Parts: sequence; C-alpha cells; structure tokens
Amino acid sequence: MKVVASMDAAAMGDRHTALSAVFRSIDEDSSGSIEMAELLTLATGICPAMSEEECRSMFKFLDSDGDAKVSEGEYLECMVMMTAAMPQAEFDAGIRDLLSRSNKAVQDGFYFHCEGNREYLGAAVLPLVEEGLTALMAAVEAERLRVASGVDWDEGYLPPRWRPLRPLQFLGEWLHANSQTGRTLKAAEDAAAEASVGAAAGVAVAASAAVAGAAAVAAASGTVTAAAAA
Repeated sequence: MKVVASMDAAAMGDRHTALSAVFRSIDEDSSGSIEMAELLTLATGICPAMSEEECRSMFKFLDSDGDAKVSEGEYLECMVMMTAAMPQAEFDAGIRDLLSRSNKAVQDGFYFHCEGNREYLGAAVLPLVEEGLTALMAAVEAERLRVASGVDWDEGYLPPRWRPLRPLQFLGEWLHANSQTGRTLKAAEDAAAEASVGAAAGVAVAASAAVAGAAAVAAASGTVTAAAAA
C-alpha cells in the first residue's frame, strides 16, 4: 500500500478549504455533522491553546438546535473566525497533523493519503521497522565483536579497504529487502534464476543427447563400412 504526502501553498493558504478538508476527515460516517468528541479533536488540534472547557462551551454555542451535533457550515463559521489571527505556519502544521490522524482517504490538493493509512502503518510498517532496528543492533554488536577480536586486522591494523558498518544504509537495505516489494522482487529473481538453471540443464541434456546420437550414427556407419569391406 502506497502512502504519499505533498503540499501546495495555494491550497494551504485557503483556510476555509483546509478547515473543510479536516471536517470531512473527522466526519467518519460522512453525515455532514460532528459530535462533541470529534469537535474536541478538531478544535484543540488546530488551536492547542484552547482548553477542553472552552471547546465544550463553543460546542453548546454552535449547537443552536440542541441535537448534540454541529454541521460543517456552523463549524466553518466558527473556526475561520477563531484561526484568523493564527500565523500561517502554525495553522498549516495543525491542519497537517489532524489530516494525518484520519483513517479516511484524504485528497484535497494539499495532503494525500490512502484509506486505512493508519491501520496499514500500524499493522505493516511499524512491526517491520522494529524488526529492522533489532537486526541493526545485532549487526552493530557483531561488527564490534569482530573488530575487537582482530580477525580482520593486518599486522595490528585494519586493512585499507575495511569500512565500518553504515547504520542508515544497513537499515534502508534491510527494510527494502524485507518489505513486501522487496520479497516480491526476490521471489521473481529466484524464479528467473531457477528457470535459467533449468534452461541451461535442458540445453546440456539436449547437447549430450546430440553428441550421443552423433556417436551412435558414427558407430553405425563404421559397422556398415566394415561389413561392406568384408
């Protein structure tokens, strides 16, 4: 599953559009309205200085009909006013953070990620990174012991071509090799190698058979010639 994120300055500059995108990402059932818990997430995420009590008071103010829900229009009218004095960089950071928490697909011009993004990261990526870090620690310890043992030393010095383990390079290569893409590529390479060996063996068998056939023909020809001479 591919995860992609990008930023467009013009889209991020339109606060109404950004706030609307956040609202839709939090509105899990796409009902067009949000409840108190969702509004708390939105308001405190964009305005960290806002307390929970202030947010609850705002919710009651917005919920004019008392149905315990706030529509997108009501939310936007309030949040655009509340964030008007915020520095753009601070506003953008809050929007990005809130959108990244959503498990819904987000495609609003300034931030993109696929549906089930957080579940995928937690189920597939995080365990792989943890395994990679464990493998890196084992490799670092193995190299430390090998250097200390003097196995690679040349008359008391490490050989000129010796290079220490590069942790980031090791981790990157390990993650690639053990990722779904890496395993798929490895399986394809192994299959191609096996096919190549099989083809080479087939050619060898065919060549051997051809040689044997030629020998048999030569032997038969010799027998016929000898018989004719007799």
